[in-house]
Amino acid sequence: MRNNNFNQFFLMAAIHLVAILVFYSCKKDPETPTGGNKILIGATVSDTVSYIFAKVSSQLNGTSGNQISQHGHCWSTESSPDIEDSHNSLGGISSPGNFTSDLSGLSDNTKYFVRSYVTFQGGTIYGIQKEIITLKRGKPIANTGVASDITISSVKISGSASFDSGYAITQKGICWDTATNPSLLKSIGHSEEGSGKGSFISSVANLIENKQYYYCAFATNEKGTSYGATKKFSTVEMTKPTVLTSDLVDITKNSASGGGHVTDEGNGTVIARGICWNLTGNPTLTNCIDKTFNGTGIGEFSSQITGLTPGTIYYVAAYATNERGTSYGDIKQFMTVKIEKPTVLTSNVTNITLISATGGGDVTSDGNETVTERGICWDISSNPTIASSHTTDGSGTGVFLSYLTNLTPNTLYYVRAYATNIVGISYGNEISFTTSNFSIGQNYGGGIIFYIDGTGSHGLIAAQIDQNTGTGAQWGCIGTLISGTSTAIGTGQANTTRIVNGCSTAGIAARICNDLVLNGYNDWFLPSKDELNQMYLQRTLIGGFAPDTYWSSTEYNADYAWAQYIGLSGSQGISNKDSGESRVRAVRAF
Repeated sequence: MRNNNFNQFFLMAAIHLVAILVFYSCKKDPETPTGGNKILIGATVSDTVSYIFAKVSSQLNGTSGNQISQHGHCWSTESSPDIEDSHNSLGGISSPGNFTSDLSGLSDNTKYFVRSYVTFQGGTIYGIQKEIITLKRGKPIANTGVASDITISSVKISGSASFDSGYAITQKGICWDTATNPSLLKSIGHSEEGSGKGSFISSVANLIENKQYYYCAFATNEKGTSYGATKKFSTVEMTKPTVLTSDLVDITKNSASGGGHVTDEGNGTVIARGICWNLTGNPTLTNCIDKTFNGTGIGEFSSQITGLTPGTIYYVAAYATNERGTSYGDIKQFMTVKIEKPTVLTSNVTNITLISATGGGDVTSDGNETVTERGICWDISSNPTIASSHTTDGSGTGVFLSYLTNLTPNTLYYVRAYATNIVGISYGNEISFTTSNFSIGQNYGGGIIFYIDGTGSHGLIAAQIDQNTGTGAQWGCIGTLISGTSTAIGTGQANTTRIVNGCSTAGIAARICNDLVLNGYNDWFLPSKDELNQMYLQRTLIGGFAPDTYWSSTEYNADYAWAQYIGLSGSQGISNKDSGESRVRAVRAF
């Protein structure tokens, strides 16, 4: 009986021990707490997977107040890894959140199983399993780019080493050849652009003009060299430049302005440009009279042509030279300005007196050379030259004034203007005139000549005595506007007629003159304002004036007319028409 009780006791102790061992053992899939005690673990994702390394993360969505003492990830090459396998420990956590683990020491090209885990007072629970496969190590990956900036002998080629496949890239670059599929072992050349991953641009030189080339990128690591896709390009062909000839402008007797425009360097470098010219056509650098050098390169340029012959036809072409040779633009033709004798016009002769006159001319063109001398020449014979009497009146173009002196009275003269340049002397049109028989102060035509016009044959004569009775006479008809009277020389007769016709008052100044018969002449009139002033200027030669005011035939308005003081001052002013204090002196024309 005693032995029986002992056996029962032993059996119960064994059962309890097994239960305790089972409870505290690390099960791979423990039962997750439920209800208000629930712990929530989200899915595991792989952030980075490399050859021997990976980074994974998981989300702890809820703890429900459980005390979590440890969390992290465990991994193995076999399914359902637990913390007995490789794992990391991120420590305790008190609230939900994301956590990340670095998985190191992995083998390349291998499948791994990864689970997140959380340890709490009830044990360790695991999240959903995630599979990852590490990358396989090997040769790097090279990518061939594009060919750009292609010239006759060079090119720029881009490329990249985008993947090292687990082994450090020791060299990368471009290889090229005139045959397909170039490589480091079969190529004309290759570039070396350093180590490591990354993009690069290789500058390739010393290529053959107008030739097709094949190229590819390469990258090398300890596993070997790999190549990108093979591509091709062709170097450009060099031609002579293209140049245009500009029109010629600013053409003078010995110069012109020109130029050109290099529009294409022919895939080379323009080392000289300018223009060349000759007299026969198709100018080149070998048959030209001369040429200009106007810099290098593409673009427009300007040129100056000098040392030309006047009145000559020239042929001009722009040129441009590169490594291939010289090309020419279109041919332009122009003529330099011709040098001729000047062109001169003879002015009318005026202010003719007994022994003098005024003339002149107008040099309208210098003949494209400087006029060094100009003037007028005159003679009693037709077509006078500078061998005859002549003046010298400056140089250059334009109008000039000349004075003819020492003439003979009442003589016919012939006059021509002249102008001289380096080519010779030219003459203007011929003008003829006759010197006057008249002179100021001459007793003629019933009185004294006090004015002679430009012809020398016509003028005005003043009576030698006053015509008024007493101390003066009225102008007449105050308050009546005669209208139409003028001030100018040559208008006194018309003024007088207007006054007499418009004012019937007897004894007025104009009527006194109009009715006058003196020294056999009956065509006397009252002088206009300007004619009266000429009388003042010649008052001494005329004689008989009192130091007093004298009426003119020029009306100011209905109440006033112009008068002038014949004395030292010679002042002109207006007086009442009914004033009888101004004197009257009649004049006549011839």
